[in-house]
Amino acid sequence: MNSEQIPINLELTELLPIINNEISQPPSIDLSVDIFANGTDILKAINKLPLLNLQIWTLAQDLEGYLKLDVDNLRFAAYPWKVSHTMDEAIVQADAAQTVQFITTNGIKVIAQPAVQNPKALETALQKLDLTEFTIQYSGNMKIVASDTIWYSARPNLASFEVDKDSAIGLFVNTLPAFLVFEDETGKKRQQSFYPAPADIEALHLAAQQVELNQGILSFQLLEKNYQGMLDYEIFQGDKTGSLKVSPILQENGDESGNYLLNYLNGAAQKLFALSTI
Repeated sequence: MNSEQIPINLELTELLPIINNEISQPPSIDLSVDIFANGTDILKAINKLPLLNLQIWTLAQDLEGYLKLDVDNLRFAAYPWKVSHTMDEAIVQADAAQTVQFITTNGIKVIAQPAVQNPKALETALQKLDLTEFTIQYSGNMKIVASDTIWYSARPNLASFEVDKDSAIGLFVNTLPAFLVFEDETGKKRQQSFYPAPADIEALHLAAQQVELNQGILSFQLLEKNYQGMLDYEIFQGDKTGSLKVSPILQENGDESGNYLLNYLNGAAQKLFALSTI
C-alpha cells in the first residue's frame, strides 16, 4: 500500500498487530511493522526524526510493548495505543500531560501515554495497602479501586530516575506526588512519580474549554469562569449527573473554603484544591 492510497486522518490502530501486556490495560501496538510498500517499519521511521537522530537517541520497544528511551539517569517509557495517517509536519512532541506524539516523515502519527514502568512492583505495593484492583485507561490514567464507592485516579510520570542502591522499595503515598521505588531489569533502583488525574478526562474535555493537566494541576474554563487547582487522588463514586458541575466546598461555619468539588457525568466527585479562580 502506498501512502497516497490511505485517507488523511484514517485510524490505523485496529489494522496493526498488538503486543499483549500482563496487567489490565489496553494492549500496546506493535511498531515493528511496515504500513507502506517498500517502506520502513514505524519504529525505524520514528528514530529517523531529527530530535532523536541528531541526539543519537534510539527509541526501543520491548516485549511488553513499552517504548523506552534512556538518557543519562532518566528512563522515559510510554505505551503506544493509537496510530493514524496524517499530513501534519513530522515532529516528536510531549504536551503538558506528558502524552507523546510522534509524526513520521511518511505521515504516520503515533500517540503514546506515560507508562507504569514496573507494573509488578506497583501491583505488589498496592496489595500491601489492600488495594488489589487497578486498571490503566486509554487516557493513560490509572484507576485504583478501594471500595464500592471510593477509588483513586493517578497518572504516571513519563520519566523515572535512578536512586541510591540503599533506597527502600515500595509505594510512598504520604507525599505529593506519590512515588514508587522499584528495581529495573538491570538491578538498579529507580523512582517514578504518580500525579493526581481527573476522574473522567474525556467528559471534562467535552464539557469544558482550555483543559490542561500538568503534574496534577488542572486548569479549565467552564461557563466563562476559569479554574485552576491541584486535584485530589481520591474519588467518591455517586449517581450519574446530567452535566459537569463545579461547586464550592464550604467550611464548618458555612463560608467558602476556596476549594471546589468536581461532579462528573459518570457520578464521580473529586476535590480541586484551588490555586486561583478568575
